[in-house]
Amino acid sequence: MGKPTVRGHFTMVYDQGMEIKVDGLKYFAFFNYTEANVNNHTIVTSHCDQTFVGTYHDNSIPAKKWGCFKGFKSSSFQAKTVHSIDHAEEKIKRDFEHSTVFVNNDRYIQALNKAQSTWKATAHKQFEGMTFAELKRITGSYRRSYQKTRNLKKQQAKLRAMNADKVTLFNGKTGQFESQDAEKLRASLPTEFDWTNVNGRDFVVPVRNQEQCGSCYAFSSSDMFGSRVRIPSNLTQVPVYSPQDIVDCSAYSQGCDGGFPFLVGKYAMDYGLTVESCDPYQGHDLGKCSNQCPVNRQQRLHSSNYYFVGGYYGNSHELSMMHEIYQNGPLAIGFEVYPDLRNYKHGVYKHVTAEELKAQGLSEDEMIPHFEVVNHAVLMVGWGVENGTPYWKIKNSWSTTWGDNGYFKILRGSDECGVESDAEAGIPLF
Repeated sequence: MGKPTVRGHFTMVYDQGMEIKVDGLKYFAFFNYTEANVNNHTIVTSHCDQTFVGTYHDNSIPAKKWGCFKGFKSSSFQAKTVHSIDHAEEKIKRDFEHSTVFVNNDRYIQALNKAQSTWKATAHKQFEGMTFAELKRITGSYRRSYQKTRNLKKQQAKLRAMNADKVTLFNGKTGQFESQDAEKLRASLPTEFDWTNVNGRDFVVPVRNQEQCGSCYAFSSSDMFGSRVRIPSNLTQVPVYSPQDIVDCSAYSQGCDGGFPFLVGKYAMDYGLTVESCDPYQGHDLGKCSNQCPVNRQQRLHSSNYYFVGGYYGNSHELSMMHEIYQNGPLAIGFEVYPDLRNYKHGVYKHVTAEELKAQGLSEDEMIPHFEVVNHAVLMVGWGVENGTPYWKIKNSWSTTWGDNGYFKILRGSDECGVESDAEAGIPLF
């Protein structure tokens, strides 16, 4: 790619693909994998030394020059990881998820409230009657294995230890990332800040409901761009952008089966976001683009830039996130969702472990089943301190009946549930 002497920029896109910027071009591709059925098992082999066919384009917005490429590792070393899925075990789990209906458990809620004192748990009727498969869909945009989650945390801990006194920040004027002294940055930021209440004015797109579609990535990202138009326009423009357009039209996402906020930023740059009135939300995949407005009335919003906070995947930091929010507006983040979050009402959330629940007399049978780590995308709008506990303020997409009018607070500064591990931002072009 490009000339050997040209320097470029590279980032992983989660553990799914990569983006490379070099020689005036942007390259993106998903990593290659194959599947095979062997003895009632699905064998998934990740070919880490190559990609599927990807696309590249120039830096104009929207791009004018497009092409295709396929990436290979230049050395002869072939890196592979193999994952085996037992069909019988998978069927048992899936049958349970699709046949078992969620019901609020008063003893479970009481145990949550006894085990900690920073947040209040309650029964939310909106989840009753849903199967566990439906619940999993609305609480997770993609799934990580325990090993991948642990490896990412190790990598981030190592990076932070190496650069404990420095933070990488995005400079909106130059479009480049710069290193800044951590203590000086902390001293320059307010102890509390909230885009829903800046001198009594709310700059954030209202809370919405993703319903039973795994479209949290589309809501968090489209509402990030909507809020970031409201801020520089001083509320003279208050657009609401369409998650349905992202779900149905973006080749970078998987519809109601999930997606990545970083790639919504790419979609916004390459194709633009349309307003909600042109493609109203349906709560399910339509299987095709269904924009109701003629092209000249779709009011497409393009992004001038999109990036992982910290410059690349895995390099976000409490201070770089605070700086990004304060300078540019709310940002989309991913974090690990556990069953107890569904019962959040108010206060500063911190996950209550199974061991802590057992200490309150709760049996295994009374606990909510939790099969795998899921990653849910939400909109981070500010931070503060409540009763001595530092928190992030976050907007969810489970309607205003959930949580604190659709919002929640989560412990800040200790990467609670991975909340400081995966942050993305985008700059609207308008």
